[in-house]
Amino acid sequence: DDLALTTLLECHQLLAKHYKSKSSKLLECDFQIAIEYYLSDDLEKGSEWFKTSLHRAEEKKFFSSATIEAAYFYGLLNLEMNKNQEALKNFSNAIHWSEIGQRTKTFEYALVLNGLATARSFNHSFDEAEKFFQSAQTVCEDAGGNNLDYYNTILACRAVNFLQLGEFHKAETILGKIPPHHEGKLQALPLIDSALMYQASGDFEHSETLYQKALGLYHSDDKESLMAYAEINHNL
Repeated sequence: DDLALTTLLECHQLLAKHYKSKSSKLLECDFQIAIEYYLSDDLEKGSEWFKTSLHRAEEKKFFSSATIEAAYFYGLLNLEMNKNQEALKNFSNAIHWSEIGQRTKTFEYALVLNGLATARSFNHSFDEAEKFFQSAQTVCEDAGGNNLDYYNTILACRAVNFLQLGEFHKAETILGKIPPHHEGKLQALPLIDSALMYQASGDFEHSETLYQKALGLYHSDDKESLMAYAEINHNL
């Protein structure tokens, strides 16, 4: 929000006065500024901060978890700006830096793999994307715990990629692993996008299957969910 961004910018000014531009403390602050701009939908400013700070991090060879997180979010931003090649580069960097730091058994690493897979899918390299989606799912399962948000996001994205490959049975099998729960809004988005695509092409059977699955991921406990729920019902 505006308060968080204002605080981070003030922090940047203070750190810049006392540390060199490649200081790890200043870099981590700048990563957070870039992420905050991205989350606030200011993609141009976010892109500027990501580009500058990640370039300094590479010069310093500073590949912390914060650097990996920044590269991941930069990749997401690239996808939103239809810069697929840049997205591939940033997700690949995040994977490489995770491997250097032996951070390959975490939910965060699974998300980075999912990001690269999504970029491959957007680039119509669906077979290549499936390899990374499968790896992301495996890492998430092996990490244990109960982080359903990460896991369900990966499953939903993998299912959509199977649909692009025409593997409808495999897509339905993957979707069957997603349990309804109250934080399902993010997982529903790729399903809704794909349902709209099939609806537009006249394939109403597959479209309805995806809409019904998306409905199961929404609960009527907040305004945003209610609006999305109403929109899906309208499309059905």
